Amino acid sequence: MPSLGLAIGLAFGYWFWIELCYSYNAFYPYPIFTMLDTTSRAMLFATSALIFFVALWSLKFLYKVVNGKEVLEAQSNDGSIKKAQ
Repeated sequence: MPSLGLAIGLAFGYWFWIELCYSYNAFYPYPIFTMLDTTSRAMLFATSALIFFVALWSLKFLYKVVNGKEVLEAQSNDGSIKKAQ
């Protein structure tokens, strides 16, 4: 879930920044934003967020595959250490 929040936050934060720049400069930094209406721009940024989320999730999964599953250690009441499966 943190990956999804990060992807959505970055994508829509950047959209906000683009719109703020447009309000000052009266033009978009990329020609595609001029060709799209607001709904299409929202879909573009939502799709970008989804692609970023899938890429981030895939990298996290690949990291676990390459480095092995993390083994959590928990201390029991008697002071001995048990490895969680």
